[in-house]
Amino acid sequence: MVRDIEIGVGEKLYGVESIGQLNPGSWIGEKFFNTEREAREYFAIIPEFKDPKLQLVLREYTIKRPLKARLGIAGPQFSPSNGQLYVGDGFQIQILDGANWEIKVL
Repeated sequence: MVRDIEIGVGEKLYGVESIGQLNPGSWIGEKFFNTEREAREYFAIIPEFKDPKLQLVLREYTIKRPLKARLGIAGPQFSPSNGQLYVGDGFQIQILDGANWEIKVL
């Protein structure tokens, strides 16, 4: 089930991104991860989507103005390159409008 939400000022969101990426993608979450593997399982991030050979970082974003977004659950994904099923089942947020971020690399 997908639902429209508004993310309020001061809330924190987290994204798994390439180290050189300056802006977040349109998919992000509210959960903090200790490892890349945790994030890959939660969001079903297969290697074909974010190559593990790239330097990936977990970034924290503090919301500076309200954002319109959609909340849903990440569906399972199968990786043909490693034969692994990434279960997903974690809550993910799709940002629908421009953002005013305060960024912190963790």
